[in-house]
Amino acid sequence: KTMKKPGVTLLSGFLGAGKTTLLKRIAENDLGYKIAVVVNDVAALNIDASFVRKSGRKKAFDDNAIIEMQNGCVCCTLRTDLVKAIAELATMGKYDAIVVEASGVSEPAQIGEMFQVEFDAGGFPAAEESLKNARDQNAMAQVLRAMKGAISLEEIVRLDTCITVVDCAAFNGDITTPEDLVSRFGLRDTKNGERSVAALLAEQIEFADLIVLNKCDLVKRHEANVIEDAVRNLNPGAQILRTEFSNVPLNLVLNTHRFDMKKVSNNAGWLRGLRKNRVVETREYGISSFVYRSTTPFHPIRLASFLESFCGVVNLDGIDEKRVAYNENGFHDARAKFGYVLRSKGFIWLAGRDDMCGEWGHAGSNLSIGCGGPWMGALPENAWPEEGTEAREMLERDMSNAIILDRRQELVFIGQRLNKCAIEAALQKCLVTRKESLNSMNKRMDEWKLGLSGILDPADNPFPAWPTLDNVDFGGDVYMD
Repeated sequence: KTMKKPGVTLLSGFLGAGKTTLLKRIAENDLGYKIAVVVNDVAALNIDASFVRKSGRKKAFDDNAIIEMQNGCVCCTLRTDLVKAIAELATMGKYDAIVVEASGVSEPAQIGEMFQVEFDAGGFPAAEESLKNARDQNAMAQVLRAMKGAISLEEIVRLDTCITVVDCAAFNGDITTPEDLVSRFGLRDTKNGERSVAALLAEQIEFADLIVLNKCDLVKRHEANVIEDAVRNLNPGAQILRTEFSNVPLNLVLNTHRFDMKKVSNNAGWLRGLRKNRVVETREYGISSFVYRSTTPFHPIRLASFLESFCGVVNLDGIDEKRVAYNENGFHDARAKFGYVLRSKGFIWLAGRDDMCGEWGHAGSNLSIGCGGPWMGALPENAWPEEGTEAREMLERDMSNAIILDRRQELVFIGQRLNKCAIEAALQKCLVTRKESLNSMNKRMDEWKLGLSGILDPADNPFPAWPTLDNVDFGGDVYMD
């Protein structure tokens, strides 16, 4: 007999946004659903689990229906425990739905990916380093026993919906704060604890198929309208619901059959902007987006100088632990000059670094740039996506010409009352000029844009050294010339 797969509802959102209140409403459902709950709290005492346990009705819960996970986060230190917990509940065969309340600092995308991880014969998931480094072999053996022969979670459960709860009263402060997770939430034992609050909020919003704008009663209607429009630009593909006290209809929370990994992974407004090259604007509230593109590399010194005038916190290492001090005056000046930039993201090309692209990530007052891996054009064709695939078609669209290939600046900006002209003009000034290129007179077309490492002394480069192609693990039969 084939066992029915219970649907898993994933609840994400910051501490205090209203996740537990929503979970309490689910626990008190009168639809007759038999529900199991996994509650994650990074604190030593799991208050949320205690709260839910007291609220659940007898018909919805039994003694095994609530699993508490504490002293860690389910998207990093407790990933193995989460797989085991969900597998155990699913294979009992008696629950209609499983609800996972992630901690406030969890990244829902990482949790969603766990459902697709496949386990190899040795007990470790293929190509999943974080689970290979599980606490010990015994922990992984317990996971395999809980899976009861299945090689992935999606064989025994289905991820039904990913819900992010947003605190409307705190949104504007959270998306612009320079704080990291450690200073904001007082958490010191979580992986990536020095990540910015704004970046995590943006990512929680972007990886959702339902966004609950909670505590709307604590803000004025116009402010709620602006917040909803901003959130819609961050994630145009999600359903958005305004609520008070997390009052969400249960048919939007349980057994929705709404989740689609491919769709959710492509929901982010910045990603849609890059792919569709479309300017979006809501005139009533001034929320808009645009894409900046260029096939000329940035001069590292001029780009770094621009970034200091663009954001309050700039990190050129791309490593959260190396975030620099907050420049409050600079941030306020930037908003006056460029507008209220909520999010910007994309890829950059630095002069002299023709093999590796830069990855630009920005939310609120925090911007980080690090190495994003090799440009596909720098790799041999046997490393490219197969012909005829959607990925290959996208790559071919990115190829400017036989010289530049896919090297480019491609950045999407999302915000309120954006001064597009000012942002584009500032970025244009960061581009290398032909006069700065050595021996450019003897080069044709765009050849002068390549090999510009000599335009500044390495000691003067504000960007730290990036890996080279020699450091890249291609993970297959790739042959370099």
